[in-house]
Amino acid sequence: MAFGLFCTAPTADGADIGVAEKVVKQVIARSLNKRLSKGDGLAFNEVVATEGGSAIEIVFTDDSRLILGEDAEIILDSMVYEPHQGTVKGTFRAISGVLRFKSAEARLDMLINTPSGTIGIRGTEFDLLTTPTATEISMLEGTVEVSSSAGTATVSSGQTYRMTGNASGFLNSPSPAMRRASARMLALINQSTDETAKTDTSTASASLSSSASTNTERLIMDLAGGAVVIEMRPDIAPKTVARMRELVQQGAFDGLPFQYVSPGYVAETALPAGAKQAIPAEFSNQPFEPGTLGMSRDAKNPGSATGKFFITLGRAKALDRKYTVWGKVVSGLEHLKKLKATKSSPVRETIMRMSAGN
Repeated sequence: MAFGLFCTAPTADGADIGVAEKVVKQVIARSLNKRLSKGDGLAFNEVVATEGGSAIEIVFTDDSRLILGEDAEIILDSMVYEPHQGTVKGTFRAISGVLRFKSAEARLDMLINTPSGTIGIRGTEFDLLTTPTATEISMLEGTVEVSSSAGTATVSSGQTYRMTGNASGFLNSPSPAMRRASARMLALINQSTDETAKTDTSTASASLSSSASTNTERLIMDLAGGAVVIEMRPDIAPKTVARMRELVQQGAFDGLPFQYVSPGYVAETALPAGAKQAIPAEFSNQPFEPGTLGMSRDAKNPGSATGKFFITLGRAKALDRKYTVWGKVVSGLEHLKKLKATKSSPVRETIMRMSAGN
């Protein structure tokens, strides 16, 4: 697979225009014929290639970021960062594969050229999946303008747009292919911080990790502030995990708001549409420490959970053995802790995509 990307500073060949902040497994700088490591500089015209099970996060000189998924390739092509004006101008080509781009504070005037059309961005965050015959863009924040043979459209936060030759248009939610590729990319890039995250989540992660160390089933919750990686616990709540996995695969949590947030206590989602099947209670001795996922239910009916869930933001001893524990946050708890308390309306932070990782 191949991508053409950009240079983020007016610089000569060989000058560093970005740094590899996270590197997972085998990522190669082809012109240097070397395996990249965290902290390595990336130069103008460099070709960066990932292999299966690999990923890389690059931070450019304007602090914009790009995550590249597995089996992909980028060419650091033509882009100019003008720090005195606070602008980034240029283009890059996306040929195939998945990436996530997040702009910094600089104003953008960029074009992304793909086999199916062109995307103009002015400051935003999005996932992009491109094949030789189709391009799909899923917006996390901001807006872009897409142009193809079918016409021009503006794609805003929470929307997904697909271009396929003469057939282009909005999708109700990201495609299964986008879900899989994006979730895999985020799961891989978070591998490099999992151990640190387990320490950061305090005794909750410590008490849960010993019995769940072999569990590889994970979910990715996308928030505007960053990804939250969740490790499910089928060992203590097999029926709950099985049902939640079904709902995730159906896209039930896409765009779902948090209906209740109490800082230091819990963040609770709204009820997913179509989640009517009752899930039996699976209470355990696992404590509700920070980052623990529990199932919401009717206070008078232990077996009334259907899909709404909460994540504890602090120690919630009063919930112990009264609600089903079905997972834990292993990375990104800090993003949840930044959610604002709810008052009369749901928090406008949303679960943009909650996808099964590997």
